[in-house]
Amino acid sequence: MKKKYIVLLRGINVGGHRKILMKDFKTLLEKNKYDAVKTYIQSGNIILTTEKNEKETADSIEKIIENEYGFEVKVILRNIEEWIKTIDEIPFEPIELNKTFVAILDEIPSQDKVQVFKEIQFKSEEWNLVENRMYFKTPDGAGKSKLSNNLIENKLKVGATTRNWKTILKLQELSLD
Repeated sequence: MKKKYIVLLRGINVGGHRKILMKDFKTLLEKNKYDAVKTYIQSGNIILTTEKNEKETADSIEKIIENEYGFEVKVILRNIEEWIKTIDEIPFEPIELNKTFVAILDEIPSQDKVQVFKEIQFKSEEWNLVENRMYFKTPDGAGKSKLSNNLIENKLKVGATTRNWKTILKLQELSLD
């Protein structure tokens, strides 16, 4: 039975590095037997259906990228039920859509790493870890924030990719078509 996934590519098309045009990548995924492929903006957001399970899908897409583009990209995906849970379980009222974020983690971090993270002082940012998702707000804007995807990965020792709330909501909308 086919399942629908939201697929997130970590760190592509940033500053002209690790360039993957989504239009071309959509075609490449379709050639590799993925169905109903949709992409959203150039930052590595894909919706697709497949008979493969989550791990097989992530591993397959990572291999496709490495073979086609010659570099490694971390792929994190969620099924639609998990994505809806991500939206439903936001632990605070979102502020502006581009100042509210969710870091999608590839695993639940250990409690000792979470404790270390809690000791970091942030100026005006607020964050909350819920299972394998870190929700955070940057009232002064992401550019001025100390809280970043790299910090989350380095301190929690997990893979992560971050999207703003506008993108989170748009991916849900596109996944329900």
